[in-house]
Formats: sequence, C-alpha cells, structure tokens
Amino acid sequence: MKIIPAIIPTDLGDITAHIEKLDGQASSLQIDLVDGVFAGKSSWPWNVSKKDFSSEFEKLLDALTELSQVYEIEVDLMVHDPEKIIKNIVGTGVVRVVIHHGSTEKILECLRYRNTNTKIGIAFTNDISAEAIKEYGGSVDFIQCMGIAHVGVQGNPFDPRVLQNIKEIHEIYPDLEISVDGAVSTFTLPLLKAAGAVRFVVGSAIFAEPDPVQAFEKLQQLASA
Repeated sequence: MKIIPAIIPTDLGDITAHIEKLDGQASSLQIDLVDGVFAGKSSWPWNVSKKDFSSEFEKLLDALTELSQVYEIEVDLMVHDPEKIIKNIVGTGVVRVVIHHGSTEKILECLRYRNTNTKIGIAFTNDISAEAIKEYGGSVDFIQCMGIAHVGVQGNPFDPRVLQNIKEIHEIYPDLEISVDGAVSTFTLPLLKAAGAVRFVVGSAIFAEPDPVQAFEKLQQLASA
C-alpha cells in the first residue's frame, strides 16, 4: 500500500517547490503532464509557446532523468496521442507511465515500451465499463482508476462510482495492481482500499494542506493500516 504525491507543474521550479514541501518524506512522486487538449488546463511544458515547447520539453526530460536518481518517478500522460512522446518519457528511467483510455487509438503501441525498469498502465474514467480492460489482458502492468469524474485538475469532488469499478476490475484480474488517482483523502482512502486498490495518487489532499508532511504521513498510515 503506497501513497504517491502528485504534482501538476506550472514550470520546472514548481516541481522543486512541491518536492521541498515534502521534506524528503516521500520515496515516490507522480508528475502529471496535461496538454490542455485531451484533458484539463495545460501544465508545463505545454503551457509555453509553440516555439519554446521543444526546448522546454527537453528540460522536462532532463528533470525526469535527474529525479529518477533519487525517487521512484511516475508520469501520468494526460495528453492526446501519447505514442508521440512515450519513448522519450520511458527513456528517462521513470518507473511507471500512465496512459489514458481514449487519448489515442494506439494504446497497444504505447504498451510495447514496457520493460523491466518501467511499468506502463492504463487509466480508465468511471464512464467506462470494467469489461473494457479485457481488451488489453496481459499487455498492461497496472490499471489506474479515477476517483474523479474529470481528469486533469486537482481538487475535484470524489466520484463514488470508482468503488464499484475497482471491485469489478479486481474480480476480473485479482493479481493486477490497481491505482487510484483523484479525490484520495483520509475519508475516501479506506473505502478505496476496501474495494481493492493498493496504490493511491494524491495531490490536493497533501499539497493544499497547511502541513503537507503531516498530511502525507497520515495518509500513509491509513494506507498501511
């Protein structure tokens, strides 16, 4: 059972600022990349001008490579056509990459980049039946369920439909890791855990709190209980 703090960066310095708030307590981090096309408001480096994107994207790759020397880094690709960048992301040494169902017609192509060092999973919204994961069978390392109705923005309300989805996925594939991202809190975490989730990606319930370290530790205690 693990808590993974999630960062939706506005720039490179924003990643550093969020990490400093954790005071070295977390061993894993998720970097959320949002292009503003597939989901939500664009994050860095999609929030820069087109002429600056390539250089900013290279800075992102360098940052992921550097962070991967210290942390277990996960990257959530909330982007349209993730197959265009997943090779670059995997090449940085991150341990997990999330691609979203509906973001591309080439999910199986993306899954080919799985290797011994990097797991690749698929995120499903609660509008999609748990039966949909059967299309991918043994080609996926984990499933990410969404605790919110709309991806790409932290602080959205909890979507209780996720509990049934987790239960159904767990029944279909009892040995498959199930992560949850969105609206994970001290209230919802025990419910998500009871449904069958084993990993919990948390944004605002850590970073929007007055004491992020204390918030992280409390969530981790609940996850481990």
